Amino acid sequence: MSTSCFTNRPGLVSLIILVSALTACTEHVPPPVETVRAIRTITVAEPASGKMRRFSGVVEAADTSSLSFEVPGNVQEVRAEVGERVTRGQVLAVLDDTSYQLNVEAAQAAVGGAEVQLADARNDLQRLQRLAAQDRGAISMRSLEQAQATYDGALQNLSYNNSRLNMARRDQERTSLLAPFDGVIAARRVDPFQEIARGEPMFDLFIEGAMQAAISIPESEIGRVYLGLAGDIRFPSISGQVHQGVVTEVSKVAGAANAFPIKLAIEAGAD
Repeated sequence: MSTSCFTNRPGLVSLIILVSALTACTEHVPPPVETVRAIRTITVAEPASGKMRRFSGVVEAADTSSLSFEVPGNVQEVRAEVGERVTRGQVLAVLDDTSYQLNVEAAQAAVGGAEVQLADARNDLQRLQRLAAQDRGAISMRSLEQAQATYDGALQNLSYNNSRLNMARRDQERTSLLAPFDGVIAARRVDPFQEIARGEPMFDLFIEGAMQAAISIPESEIGRVYLGLAGDIRFPSISGQVHQGVVTEVSKVAGAANAFPIKLAIEAGAD
């Protein structure tokens, strides 16, 4: 079954994980009535037969990114909705860039002034250098050094103002929030005319098709769970169909009810 059968929102799943049986010396283990169906796994060795454990959890996108503006401002437009498929580079929202445009114009004016100062300093330095070449006693060494220092300072000032202009242009470009990759909008937290701060989450975007199951394992069972462990994932609403999963994350810190969160990647096309 392909992953396209999954819904974009989290859904309840039932998970069966094959774990090694730990039995006490006094426990009587009845002979198996039937052979347990083999479970596909990415581990090299085939897991031994053991007890089956069932856990509930949710299905979520495996690759999700929270999107935010890199500059603050007032939202002018919102161009994407929840559930909409977007492509890389597509504009999702736009800020009012009036103040950023003014910053660009001010920086451009500063660059223009710095260029004039540099041209004047260059002319003065070259004039003194010509006079000194014609008559060594006409221009003092101190005057030449001062002219050179003025020219160097004007050159640095132009470089600084060019950097400010580049930063102002970059900030203006960042008033448009772009999709970093092809995906589906999972959440939207922004509305038009809303004042937002730099880094405030605006959208959640996930790659369509890559799904995983998130479950919590009791402390008594977490020691039997390891990376690469295989499991069957069943959906209550889809009877008779089993999807293969492989453990990709095992938390070392317990959460609610002293249970440990783990995640399983759902294999594409597994039935």
